[in-house]
Amino acid sequence: MNYKIEIYSKDNCSYCDASKRLLEEAGYLYTEYKIEATGDERLRLMEELSKRLGQPPRTVPQIFINDEAIGGFTQLKLRLKGMTPTDSWGKI
Repeated sequence: MNYKIEIYSKDNCSYCDASKRLLEEAGYLYTEYKIEATGDERLRLMEELSKRLGQPPRTVPQIFINDEAIGGFTQLKLRLKGMTPTDSWGKI
């Protein structure tokens, strides 16, 4: 099964870096959105993320798997524990 994985992150964020590293080491591809963009791009990304979460984000990273918000690094680590790229995301 292919997974659509998206990470909203920013520079100098250790949890963002750790999340990306976990995914890469597990063999998953992801799309990253850097929320420290400037001007209209930053506004667009923050509005998009707030709409997807149902509220403004308080922390990063914010990770989505197949359009489902799963949370941040800790939640990703739990989801990946003991999983391979062919397993279901529902298994922990």
